[in-house]
Amino acid sequence: MLFIMPFLIVLLLFVTISIIAIQKFVVADINKNNMNLLQQVQQNVELSMHDMAQQSIFFDNNNKAILTIKSLLGENSMNLDKLNAYELITGFISAPANSKPYIDSVYIYIDNPNGQFFSSNVGLVSFDSVVDKSWFGSYKSKDKSVRSWTELRNVKKSSFDKTGTKILSIYQKLDNANGVIVLNILADYFNNTLVSLSSLSKQGIFIVNEQGDIIFSNKSDSNLFTDNQSQINTHASPIFTIDTKSGKYIGCQLISDEYKWKYISLIPQSTLYAMPSKLTKFALTAMIISFIFGFILIYYLTRRNYTQVANIISILSSAEKGLSLPLPPDKIKDEYGYIIHNILKTFIEQSYLKIQLSERKYKLEAMELLALQSQINPHFLFNTLETVSWECMKLMKRPFPEEIWPAKILEVHHTIENLSDILKYSLSNPNENVTLETEINNTKSYVEIQKYRYEDKFDVIWDCDLAAMNCTVMKLFLQPLIENSIYHGIKEKGEAGIIKIKIKRSNQNLKITIIDNGVGIRRRNLMDIRENMKAENEPHQHIGLYNTNKRIKLKYGENYQIKINSKYNFGSAVYIRIPIHLLNG
Repeated sequence: MLFIMPFLIVLLLFVTISIIAIQKFVVADINKNNMNLLQQVQQNVELSMHDMAQQSIFFDNNNKAILTIKSLLGENSMNLDKLNAYELITGFISAPANSKPYIDSVYIYIDNPNGQFFSSNVGLVSFDSVVDKSWFGSYKSKDKSVRSWTELRNVKKSSFDKTGTKILSIYQKLDNANGVIVLNILADYFNNTLVSLSSLSKQGIFIVNEQGDIIFSNKSDSNLFTDNQSQINTHASPIFTIDTKSGKYIGCQLISDEYKWKYISLIPQSTLYAMPSKLTKFALTAMIISFIFGFILIYYLTRRNYTQVANIISILSSAEKGLSLPLPPDKIKDEYGYIIHNILKTFIEQSYLKIQLSERKYKLEAMELLALQSQINPHFLFNTLETVSWECMKLMKRPFPEEIWPAKILEVHHTIENLSDILKYSLSNPNENVTLETEINNTKSYVEIQKYRYEDKFDVIWDCDLAAMNCTVMKLFLQPLIENSIYHGIKEKGEAGIIKIKIKRSNQNLKITIIDNGVGIRRRNLMDIRENMKAENEPHQHIGLYNTNKRIKLKYGENYQIKINSKYNFGSAVYIRIPIHLLNG
């Protein structure tokens, strides 16, 4: 997909540039060819007109020929010399008409009293004996300042000719005599020539004289020009566009410097630009097909890639949830197969290492918990046994009344019984979770021993939420904290003290507070205790407090640990928060 989008962008740019090139260069080339065609028409037509120019130049520069013609036109009879001159003039006039298929006839007229003129067809002839004499009226009606002009006439060859022949008469007045040379050209000849030169269907080629009359055309119907003549005349540029009833037409025009004729070509835009339009449509079609194919390919690749990515995400999700993973692919077909193969390989290796690390971590934590718990038992056991030993010695050395002996022996018995319960509780399944009620009962046995040892120097108040009694907790987490309150708070106090244990259930947590009104802790010492608990340094004092805090963090995580507040000569408070949802797990 990464290479398809650049390809489509390049294709779009290529097609856009192609369309611009077609519209700019191909159209310009077509217009140029159309102008070249018009120039070719102009050259062919005006080359034919040179016969008129040659004869005009001959007579204007040959006074003898003019005088000869005048003498022949003024005589009613001829001698041998005049007959030779007559044949010479007639041959000269007839030569172009006989050699050029497009010349119908040539007339030479010089004012004479006999009303005669020379014709290339019949020689010396009078107006009374010919049918075609409308040209003479045109000559007479023209202003003397007009030296040359053209006129499209319908000439009848005889009285029997009903339709006549379209003749273009080109008039050229003589400079050295009162006369005119008239070159009569067959209009159909040039019309057919224009038909043969027009290379496109529906192309109209028109040659218009100074008066705006069509003199030659490849169209029998001149409505295309006459209906739009006013619109054409407004354009001075060589190439222009006009709106006609049948649509847009592209026009080209040239103006003859010699004859002042205007050569005009009119072609339907759809015809002239048919090839550029086809090329443009082809380019657009190719672009659309390429885009459709490209988008289909992109859709296919995107869908395939999406499936592969979804497969990778599924593998990652399964790995995170600890679900079974699929087997790595046998063959790597693409980059996704390579990624999946490496992901599975990595996860398999990581899972194996993770299992090994988890087992090691579990064993280390279990060993650490046992070590911490074992630190508590010998310390307490030593103190209790020492108390029992002293009580026995007191019973042996001091004489007591007989009525007191059973009570004293019973106290020692209860102390040994409580010690037995505590040892049994701590040594049986040390990593087992117990209910809060069980932990409290064991702690009460411990409190009874301590009260016996310190001769009821303190009292313990229990404020427990009954709804929390079924929550499970780790063993022996209350005993070290109460021991800490007794040893570092109540013991140092000169009077009796109170320890209050408050246990409440709050949302998903179990909140435990142990408060004593002992001597408290100095501010500096309190800060050291807090820092050592965070840094987990080896303690020299408050061993039970440190060990219990470490056990809680190992059991429930770093977010759960002991907080302690204290004020010197006022007392101390220890706060514990334990997650209930973990305890119920």
